[in-house]
Amino acid sequence: MVGLLGLTAVGLFSKGPLSWTTASSLSGAIAVHYERVLRLGAASTISIDLFGQSGATEVTVDPDFAKPLKLESVYPLPRASGTGPDGMHMLFEVAEGKGRIVMSVRPEAVGYADASLSVPGAGGIVQIPFFVFP
Repeated sequence: MVGLLGLTAVGLFSKGPLSWTTASSLSGAIAVHYERVLRLGAASTISIDLFGQSGATEVTVDPDFAKPLKLESVYPLPRASGTGPDGMHMLFEVAEGKGRIVMSVRPEAVGYADASLSVPGAGGIVQIPFFVFP
């Protein structure tokens, strides 16, 4: 029981240092910092760091991302955005070879999800598996 309480305190089941992780593309063009364990209805943040990109840069979020998560805001605002069968496409202006995009999300479904983000042309796909607790 004490062990379970300790794991809860450090974030194994929700907020805390063990709940956060960073996933990167093999090319190193994208790094995503996110919570791997979320609570249904609780706000969370996903930070996307882009490296080696300058100018107009497209970020694609696959449809599996939108099933359990409601996207509440994106900063900076994309210059253009749209959706298609392969997911949501957002076009950002990236300066000096490095950029950061912050998404505020809210889980709307319980269970495991394995979503991905990509930057077409940068050779980067990042898998972001997470679990939503009730």
